[in-house]
Amino acid sequence: KFTGNGQAMWSSGGEVIIQMNGDQVNPTAISDGQGGAIITWNDYRSESGTSDVFCQRILSDGRLAWVREGIPVSTVTNDQLSPQIVTDGRNGAIIAWQDRRTASVDKIYMQRVDKDGVARWQENGVIMAYSAGIQSAPRLASDGKFGAMVVWQDNRSGTDYDIFAQYVNQYGQVQWSSEGLPICVMHEQQYNPSIVLEGASALILWQDKRNDVDFDIYAQRVNFYGASLWSQNGNPFHTAPYDQITPQFDTDMLRGGIAVWTDYRVGSGNTDLLAQHIGANGKMAGGCYRSFTQDSLALRSIRLRTPIPGTRTQRPHMPNAGNVRDSSWKRGAFIDGLIVGVDRPIRSRDYGWIWISIPFNVRRALPMKGTPRPFRYISFRDFNGVLRNPHYARYTNSLVGEAIALKHNIAASDTRITDPGFGDLVYRDPSGRPNTLNNRTLRQISKMVDSALTFWRDYGWVNYTQLDTTLKAINRAFSARIDTFSTRPIRIKPVKPLFSVPYLIANPDTVPLAPPLIYAPVIAEYSEEETEPFEYDLYQNYPNPFNPTTQIEFYLTEAGRVTLKVYNTLGQEVARVLDGVEMEAGRIIEPFDGSSLSSGVYFYQLTIERHTVEGEEDLIPHTVMKKMILMR
Repeated sequence: KFTGNGQAMWSSGGEVIIQMNGDQVNPTAISDGQGGAIITWNDYRSESGTSDVFCQRILSDGRLAWVREGIPVSTVTNDQLSPQIVTDGRNGAIIAWQDRRTASVDKIYMQRVDKDGVARWQENGVIMAYSAGIQSAPRLASDGKFGAMVVWQDNRSGTDYDIFAQYVNQYGQVQWSSEGLPICVMHEQQYNPSIVLEGASALILWQDKRNDVDFDIYAQRVNFYGASLWSQNGNPFHTAPYDQITPQFDTDMLRGGIAVWTDYRVGSGNTDLLAQHIGANGKMAGGCYRSFTQDSLALRSIRLRTPIPGTRTQRPHMPNAGNVRDSSWKRGAFIDGLIVGVDRPIRSRDYGWIWISIPFNVRRALPMKGTPRPFRYISFRDFNGVLRNPHYARYTNSLVGEAIALKHNIAASDTRITDPGFGDLVYRDPSGRPNTLNNRTLRQISKMVDSALTFWRDYGWVNYTQLDTTLKAINRAFSARIDTFSTRPIRIKPVKPLFSVPYLIANPDTVPLAPPLIYAPVIAEYSEEETEPFEYDLYQNYPNPFNPTTQIEFYLTEAGRVTLKVYNTLGQEVARVLDGVEMEAGRIIEPFDGSSLSSGVYFYQLTIERHTVEGEEDLIPHTVMKKMILMR
């Protein structure tokens, strides 16, 4: 034992752990948690030519804690080989080994020895799986509560080796199938598993030849219920040319891990050592993501392709954040509009919220640079009820702008415009200072900010400037110039890994068993591959109710052929305000006179036939309808 500066603390020649007849080989040790260690080894003292497994504890002062001969872990007939050891979480140890006691076919056994050297489970160990075939190369990880998970390579198929695992609780009872839990049962060979356990699940790594050519590294996450949390038979961890073998793994204390392995990728027959960091979500370096700031989301989208004159081909153009914004809306991320705050709280006369109807109005709202604050006042009056489609020149609140940007970043990830999983990342303030948003997923942060904005009376303890600063950092975390993309459908590729952002971490508890559903498009005529998003809005008539005249307002972002009709409750057309009129882009107000109509409810419908790049009309018109009331 050595001090921190390298000074020996025990006898200069070392302390004797075991000195018996025959050989004692292959020692492995762990800390006992009190300055000493627990050691296990293969022991040939019986001089029968076969080995047993023994263990011993040495105290912090170099004295042996147990009997001089050591504690027998397993002394049955034939060989017990390759002992592995982990702490039991209470100053004792759990030991696993490869056991040949039955017909010379190796099985995996485990035993727990407490801090006093007493074996707590079945004498000579508990078997992990009763299957046929050879089980070897056990590796285990403690659950910290007197139990452990163990993983091994297994050739029960009779043709190649697979990876299996088992979980044993504090009483020495196996918790999964008596045959063991299959981790990977692909064809060809899977060897040399490694395991770490942190939180509510374990990470398992192994070398894998499923490609029939060479070995790669694969990984899997398993929870205490025996459920695999990643892809069936594991996620590819490293798949470079030539062999990657003998991976070793340890936790990063963030529910991910750091692996190192022997690598033949140079192709010369020489090996190198390489390492990689895997996130709790099963992605290399925690995955790569893309985010957009509120300034970039205020941009007008561009056409992704335009025709080249004199040819039948089209020239592609690089999209911007405006295309991302519009595409997330078109895929149904905000099917009922975008809401900031809490929509229609119980006491709407005392609280407020913001509603944005279409992506064009997102452009009108952003960027917001005003003082971050709750929905308490608008100018010199109380902020009560809904504020529809605010313009940044009339209402500006930096926290609202950042909240809008965060909602779009989550939506872009959920709809697969950017890499999935952004909303499941967890915020953790690297400064160590108290922060209301610490240890929350980005989805939870978005909802909490909504609540804090609307229910400001209940959030008097919240620092709104800190909320704004945090959201600004999140939205900027993966912001970068767009330089790679695809348009069939539109997809923006990520460029920045999670582990390069010190205040965001992966969250293993939200890793999906299958890819999340993609939002269904809500406007069938829209095609990301062929056109830029088309935006329009039909506003509520004013006044409403009216007698007998009112004004109908709508907005076009580009020219089109417009029809405006009025219907009664039976669906009968009673008036036609506009009939296929060519109109330029902009804000349009049309008067409507209901003098010839009786009192009642009516519906006004706006239909727009848009022109394509070639000057032809859309095959399917854009239509929207609203209700109005005539009261005489």
